[in-house]
Amino acid sequence: MTAYAAGEETPGIAARFGVTTDEVLRIVATGTMPPTAPAAGRPLPAKASSGMAVAGWVLLVLGLLGPCLIGVAWLAVYYLSAAAWPVEAWGVGNVAAGLIIILLGLFVVSAAITLIMLSRRKRRQAGSR
Repeated sequence: MTAYAAGEETPGIAARFGVTTDEVLRIVATGTMPPTAPAAGRPLPAKASSGMAVAGWVLLVLGLLGPCLIGVAWLAVYYLSAAAWPVEAWGVGNVAAGLIIILLGLFVVSAAITLIMLSRRKRRQAGSR
């Protein structure tokens, strides 16, 4: 609408935004932009993954494969070795160590899910402008 108010010809506006001349006139008449039209000549945002989403997926995989599996393995070794391994001097503290490692992995996984959800929300908001 700004280009129309500035005196730009309707066919030029239609070509720049990739719409028909009739649609330009309808937009000017109603004063509303269609939800898919780019604002002020800017292209619509790409649907490619943002850096935040990629970081979230990497953290999700590393959180599940890293600390969670190490913690489960720690507990399995402790029980299967009849408390002789991983650290014999710790005794029952090995159970606490295994659970703490698993909880660390779950913390990383929750941070990853948060990053993924925030990137999706940000992408949705960018698409609606």
